[in-house]
Amino acid sequence: MAFREQFSRMEGGALIPIFIATGHSGSGKSTLLSVAREAYQNYGLFPETITDRNLLSQAVAEDMMRGFSEVEVSPGKQARVSEHAILYRDHDEPGLRVFTVRDGVLLNDVHRRMRDIICDNPNEQGLVIEWTTGPNVEVFPVLPTGGEGLYQDAESFLRLFSERSLDEDRRVLVIAVNADLEFRVARNLRRPDPMEPSDFARIFRDGGELRAAHLQQFSERFVFKEYSNNYDNERRFFREMNHLCGRELSSLIEGNRPNPERRDG
Repeated sequence: MAFREQFSRMEGGALIPIFIATGHSGSGKSTLLSVAREAYQNYGLFPETITDRNLLSQAVAEDMMRGFSEVEVSPGKQARVSEHAILYRDHDEPGLRVFTVRDGVLLNDVHRRMRDIICDNPNEQGLVIEWTTGPNVEVFPVLPTGGEGLYQDAESFLRLFSERSLDEDRRVLVIAVNADLEFRVARNLRRPDPMEPSDFARIFRDGGELRAAHLQQFSERFVFKEYSNNYDNERRFFREMNHLCGRELSSLIEGNRPNPERRDG
C-alpha cells in the first residue's frame, strides 16, 4: 500500500501536514517553497502550491476587468487604474504582472481565502502555502482610495485562524523567513515581476513579523521555526533550508505514519 494511501485510510482522515512559508516580501519564501515541495516528494507526495502573490495578481486582473482608466501615475508613465489596483505591466501569467494596490481590499480577501483553503483542504497530497506578512498599511503611496487598510501583520494572521478551526489531528509547519528591508529590496529587483522600489519599500517595510511566541500562545497544532536571511548567498540559504525544512517535515510525517493495526481490512 502506498504511503499516501495509508494516510487516507487512517481514522480521522488524512494527516499529512500543511506547510506555510511566511515572512516579508523578498525574504526568500519562494526558495523555501521549492525545498518544501521536494521534502514532500521524498514521501511520494505531490502537494498543491498556493501563493498569495499569484492570487493577488489574479485578483488585480479581475479588478481591471470590472473597469479601469489609463492614468499618468508619474511624469511620462502611464498605467491602468482600477478601483483597488494600479497595473503597470499586464501579462497572461500571474507571476509576470507588475502592479501595486490602492488599498487593502484585494490582499485581505486573498488571505481570507487562503485561510479557508487551509482549514477546508482534504490534504490528501499535502499543501504548500506562501503567505506574506509585514506591518499593516493604512496609507498607500500611489492614488490611495482612502478605504480599507492592508492587514498583514502577525496579529492579523492569528486573528484569521481564530475565526476558523483546524481539524484537531492536523498539524501545520510554519517557517518564518525574516530579512531586513535592504536585502529584500535588492531581491525584488531580481524578480521577473518587480515592483517599483519606492512602492515596495513603503508597502513591505520592516515590522509585523510572525514570531515563535505568537504561535505558542495560539495553538499546539502549529509547529513554528524562524530563520534570518540577511545575506546574499542563495546556495547557503537553499542548503540550510533544505536541512531545516526536510528535518521538520519528516518529523511531522513520520510522527503521523499510520499504525498498521489501525488500517482498514
